Amino acid sequence: MNNKIKCLQRYQEVTNGFYEIVDFLTTNRLMTPNENIDFKMSPQQPTYIYLLLERLKKENKLLALSYEWKILPLEMIEITIGIPSDYRVFSTNMI
Repeated sequence: MNNKIKCLQRYQEVTNGFYEIVDFLTTNRLMTPNENIDFKMSPQQPTYIYLLLERLKKENKLLALSYEWKILPLEMIEITIGIPSDYRVFSTNMI
């Protein structure tokens, strides 16, 4: 499994889902209603989000996309998504 997918999987475990990311993508019309339904029904949501973000990156719809997962001294996950009209960092710090 890809490290970026592992990062997304851990983010999902810690935050109980991808609601903020999906909301951001939907609000900015980067995720269609059909993709939203497919995502919700997907048994592999981290992989689905990863593939969607990579496709958007290849289509030059994202200005920035980065994944950062640090374990020490405290676990911290940051997923950064930038588009022409907005820039968002989805992060969480755990003890």
